[in-house]
Amino acid sequence: MLGDVIFHNVNFTYSTRDTPVLNDFNLRLRRNQTAALVGTSGNGKSTIAAETRETLYSILTSMNP
Repeated sequence: MLGDVIFHNVNFTYSTRDTPVLNDFNLRLRRNQTAALVGTSGNGKSTIAAETRETLYSILTSMNP
């Protein structure tokens, strides 16, 4: 990874739900840092992982077209 990944005040709601999964979510993953997402079912762990993966994929593909 080239640098830090930062999510700042992220809000996310699935189109099939009325309740936000993420509301003003903040996260900073530092380069070479190991992190764990821990929480009960329905608290957005999979959403955070998916959004992080999509963001990193977008960045990397834009750097190497």
